[in-house]
Amino acid sequence: MELTLCTLQSTHTDAVMELFCTCFAEDHYYAALFPDGETRLAEMRRRFTPSVRTCLEGGLCRGVWQGDALAAFTLVFDYGALKQGDPARFADVFGGRWEDGRLELPYRSELHGRLETLDGRMLFLLSVAVRPDLQRRGLAGGLVDLYLNEFDDCTMVSDVSNEGSLELYRRRNFTVEPIEEGYHLVIHRAGRATACPGEVLRLLVPAAGCPELPEDESARPRLVPGLRVGQGWDSAWFERDDTAVAEALLVEPDADAFWRYQRWMSMAHYGEHTAGDCLYYVQETPYRHELLYNDLLREMTAARKTEWAVIPDVYVSVPVQYSKQTLAACGGGREAGSTMQELLRALEFRTYYESGIPSERGNVDDLASFKRRIRRYSLGRVEVQLTDEITLEQYRQTGESIGQPGLVELYLSVDAESGCAVLTLFALAAPFLLSHLMDNVARNQLLVVRDGERENLYDWLNREFHIIKRGTAKILVTVPQPKSCLSDSQIASLLASETIYPDGENFGRIIDTDILAAVESETGMGQYDRAFLCAYTTTVLQFCPDLSCAVKDRIFEESVALFYIELILMEEAAIHIADQSIVRLFSEEVTSPVEFLSKVDTIYDDYSSTIDFWNIQVNYPTSQKSIQMLRDAFQLDQQLAWMQRNLDHMKLVFETKCDLIDRRESRRMDTSLGILSFFAVFSAWIDGHDYIDTWSDVLPAGAVHLLQRGLFVGVLAVAGYAFLRLVVRRKEKKGRSGRPN
Repeated sequence: MELTLCTLQSTHTDAVMELFCTCFAEDHYYAALFPDGETRLAEMRRRFTPSVRTCLEGGLCRGVWQGDALAAFTLVFDYGALKQGDPARFADVFGGRWEDGRLELPYRSELHGRLETLDGRMLFLLSVAVRPDLQRRGLAGGLVDLYLNEFDDCTMVSDVSNEGSLELYRRRNFTVEPIEEGYHLVIHRAGRATACPGEVLRLLVPAAGCPELPEDESARPRLVPGLRVGQGWDSAWFERDDTAVAEALLVEPDADAFWRYQRWMSMAHYGEHTAGDCLYYVQETPYRHELLYNDLLREMTAARKTEWAVIPDVYVSVPVQYSKQTLAACGGGREAGSTMQELLRALEFRTYYESGIPSERGNVDDLASFKRRIRRYSLGRVEVQLTDEITLEQYRQTGESIGQPGLVELYLSVDAESGCAVLTLFALAAPFLLSHLMDNVARNQLLVVRDGERENLYDWLNREFHIIKRGTAKILVTVPQPKSCLSDSQIASLLASETIYPDGENFGRIIDTDILAAVESETGMGQYDRAFLCAYTTTVLQFCPDLSCAVKDRIFEESVALFYIELILMEEAAIHIADQSIVRLFSEEVTSPVEFLSKVDTIYDDYSSTIDFWNIQVNYPTSQKSIQMLRDAFQLDQQLAWMQRNLDHMKLVFETKCDLIDRRESRRMDTSLGILSFFAVFSAWIDGHDYIDTWSDVLPAGAVHLLQRGLFVGVLAVAGYAFLRLVVRRKEKKGRSGRPN
């Protein structure tokens, strides 16, 4: 019969006491407390019914039902709230007394004295009981896991008299402290990891199994409260359901099978959770398609078995430009799944502690002020589609689909004081053919699938978030296998972001000396022997055979390289944004040198505001070297040199524009002077003519007329000289400007 989960209430007291007596009547603690076997059950009901009712009234107890019968329960209460709110009932729970305002408790110092030293809210787990026929199927541990996950901001404590139960708590990272022989205090502090990983990989999967996992005859049935099993196509998965109890199998796959299972699930749909030292995955986003395969992918994987056996974590980071519209579209960050939350938390940790002083005070840490400027926003999940390489015949088409659309997660890291940002999309245990994914990224051919419609990734980003690509996408690939899983030729193809073909490259084997030097090195670029690392232009490859299968652990490791790439791409975004502004200025119509210089000043101001990202001072020498190696691999200095070339061109353009403006202004000035001179000469002749005319009383009429004629000739000669001089000067200026420097 199906099991269901619910919150217990005081009306369930009789059912709880019935199961309580069934499970614990023969326990050594209760047998010692009530030696008379004939009256033990009655004494247990009399003594513990008030305590049970106290717990049930707190609203924190959970029960598992099989029909109308209670199959399991947990009794939990808020330790501090009960002690302060009702000390008499608190004393009764622990077998003590409350008299005259004084609390008398057994194990006052051994138990309660220790608990008083703990900070924050504390939940006390008084009892866990499972009906005998359902015991040893993980139900008790699963009920404890519910509290550890739901109340992760609380400290969980219990006193345990059954030493056989201590392993349940140790697997969940409780500390175990002895109170006396055979009696222990277990504590799980708030914020502590909820699992203690074992030496063997342990995985909980739906009882229906998984085609990617080999049959395991030793698989053990388990019951997991708070989950139900969903099914569709050829798969089964866990879904969150607060009223259900899922049937599962506990398997112990090897690492290769574990990675195949994660790829088969398409990890972006799932969140990782722990149950003791076991991992399990809960679907957070429903499937829209069949898993992984279509006909073309089946055909390809049959011929590319070596490549398909590689199951990497892939991060694609793109330098971009954002605006206020972008932040409005982000809405403060789209809903982030559990994996995204872990990654953003890991990156925040790197940002905060990787450089300078992790201080909250003012300007204590000026040298690393970039830490206060980085903001990260989840952009949610989106489906992307790989297609085969577009040929001339397919021009302006999208190519044939390789596999089903795969879900990826996206986040945006922005510099709050400039327009620079880095967009990153990632897929853990990527459900794609690796070389085709890298090839699609390199050719800007990655397609977003929304409501059955396809759109280029960058067109979609621009339309949806007002993000503009500024620079070249960089790809970080982590392969959980040794370098020998691929041939040198195949690794060289990946570094060049080219497709791996089963019979070699279409253009022949890569013989580029720079690529081969990175591939054929025995140690690669890595500074430790835990991984082989190589990089070239747009690609960083890490081969890590010891990479953890647990998502949280490997994200924390991969966040190191991802953080360095993010810092470098912030600078690349700044370079390309400035370069784009310079090129745009070339073609603009500028009417004056002042206006031109004002535009140049704006470009310099925007670019210089990113100066904190030019030379990040990180703490570890190994970190400094890693950043420099990545800068060299990404050829950032060459991009700076190219921008400097455009700056030099801008200076030349400025000088040319200034010269043209000077000539234009000079021509206007000459014309104006010519017009003014004409009117001045005309005015001088009229005034002189009238003045000479006043001499008619003194001089004869012939003399006056002769003087007026002479004045006219003189003024005309001066005007002619001025005009000729103006023409000659313009010819001289034109001749000087035409001579080479």
